[in-house]
Amino acid sequence: MKKLFILMILMGLMQVSQAQKLIESFDNAVGPVFLDPPVFNDNFFTNNKDRSYCYLTNDTAHVEGTGSMKIDYRIQYAEGWGGYVVRTTYKPGFTDSLAYINMAAGTHLRLRYKVLSPALMSNFGVTSIELKMAEIDEAGNRDLWLHKIAIDFKDASSDWLEVDIPLEMNADNTKGFKWQLGEGDKELQLEHIKGYEFALVYSEVIGGDTSSSSTGSLLWDNLTLEGKRSVPTVFFAGKALPNALGTPWAWGQSTIEMVEGAGRVAELNALKWVQGNEWSNGWTGIGFNISPAFDMSWSWSIDSLKFWLKVQEGTGALRVQFESGAAKIGKVFTPTTDNEWHQYIIALNDFVPQDGTTGFDSTKVGVLGFMAEASGIAGKVIYMSEIWTGNPKIDVVPPKAVASLDVVPGQYSNLITWTDVPNETGEAYDIYYSEQPIADIANAKLLKGNVPENTQIVEQILRTPLTDQSLTYYYAIVCKDAFVNFSPVTFQNTPTANNGKGVPTIAKTAPANFVADGDLSEWAGVPEIRIIRSEGTGFDAPSGLHDGDDDYSVIAHLAFDQDYLYFAADVTDDIYGWSLRHGDPWMNDAINLYIGLFDANTTGTFTSFKRGATPHYEIRFDEERVTTANSDSLVYPGANYY
Repeated sequence: MKKLFILMILMGLMQVSQAQKLIESFDNAVGPVFLDPPVFNDNFFTNNKDRSYCYLTNDTAHVEGTGSMKIDYRIQYAEGWGGYVVRTTYKPGFTDSLAYINMAAGTHLRLRYKVLSPALMSNFGVTSIELKMAEIDEAGNRDLWLHKIAIDFKDASSDWLEVDIPLEMNADNTKGFKWQLGEGDKELQLEHIKGYEFALVYSEVIGGDTSSSSTGSLLWDNLTLEGKRSVPTVFFAGKALPNALGTPWAWGQSTIEMVEGAGRVAELNALKWVQGNEWSNGWTGIGFNISPAFDMSWSWSIDSLKFWLKVQEGTGALRVQFESGAAKIGKVFTPTTDNEWHQYIIALNDFVPQDGTTGFDSTKVGVLGFMAEASGIAGKVIYMSEIWTGNPKIDVVPPKAVASLDVVPGQYSNLITWTDVPNETGEAYDIYYSEQPIADIANAKLLKGNVPENTQIVEQILRTPLTDQSLTYYYAIVCKDAFVNFSPVTFQNTPTANNGKGVPTIAKTAPANFVADGDLSEWAGVPEIRIIRSEGTGFDAPSGLHDGDDDYSVIAHLAFDQDYLYFAADVTDDIYGWSLRHGDPWMNDAINLYIGLFDANTTGTFTSFKRGATPHYEIRFDEERVTTANSDSLVYPGANYY
């Protein structure tokens, strides 16, 4: 996982779960966990809200605890491929206040379930269920990961059964989790789960008969995290100490300080320990309080503590030590004393009780310390670099700044080009722009993010309201390596001026005497939105074929008032086709209207639909109805639709 390692550095120590961790008991999950009652397009999603449902109730039957969650469903086969119902534990776009569910220490989830009523399908098909996890990074970007759970909906045994769900990225969603959608980095980060949802799906009906349906019920109980996976613990990564370690302390007249650039490579810092000898007995040391204490029990049998030291000549034996409460365990070792960097690896199982203490609890590790084992000599210097357990890929060295950034004005567009940073692999680039000189990219707009290496060019299409207008932009670029270390910003000091093409806007005044009758005469005073290839106002979709304006062209109008959005379109198409597949507009001759409730000139670009206060909308107009992107029917032919 690309982001995992740098995030451990920034956020502190990563905890390790116990051998089995309860994710959800389902004793009282309806409402507190799975949001209820169902609200369409909020915590309940379907492609036919009129005929599909998914009801949740708390049930007294159980395997563990005091109850389970009952799921009653009806899935209408609403589209050519099938139908679905979804229930969630969170509202997409409103997750800032939710705590992370850390699943990184397990290898799989285990769900207990019972099929109460086998799926009753009016036409032969497949009823299945998917578990989806919402992984959300610090910036609020969501990646949704999907696993098809191996539940047999034809099972009529009424027995409690168990199913395991592998916690791995896998292109086969029956063997792990496959990325479904989102605007994150598409790398599964199990420590960043903020919610989950399930989708019941009815598919594979021969002929795609949309009158088909599937109904049934089942119970869910006791979702647990299982298996044993080592989660790296980074105490010091060569830059700054994580918050969990606080300020290091010293005793026996030792001192400790951070020295910039003194690490084992020039880009890293080091902790400098100067030994003391306060009591003339050689006992002296330094340490770190870990708050809150961390559970390292799962890693204890399979991991090692690793660290880098540069030790001055004449230094004696050292002890590294963990503490939980008053109990101490440690390991004495003899360092190499040549004033060069050396790595040390000590199995956690080799740590033994120290100072006559017992009862060390590896689930509550509260102190990490280093000391001279009755060997301290005042003034001896020991430098410490990275300190960790497990096998993280620690890379905190940022890439160099992009050496060249150029902007080439074109016709109604700017081409931004650059040269990739040398000696980097798997890096990506973020390009920013602003109407003002860019002193800080936090105040600029993201033109395009995560541009892969070897791309080296991005086009910015320039558009202005109604008429051609001059636009002037400054640009900047940042390289981020595979471990999400950011380069210094490369700024364009000279602005680039170019013309934006004037495009129609939504009229603020509705057409007078609007009637949905196919007569567009009342739109005469409303600006046209022309999508015509020969005029340069339309473009072909990827892999699309276009034989000329008679093949496809549109003159459309948009307007709104306090109550309604008004839309009209005069479409030319030399061959018209239609099938009863409202959810598959690409299979029909239909119009898709996309609206974003935001100013694109101030928000930059997006790679996926947004929810929240300024959402995206997709509205589809076909022969039989107006639908949303998820095929919820909005308007049927009649007084408001022709």
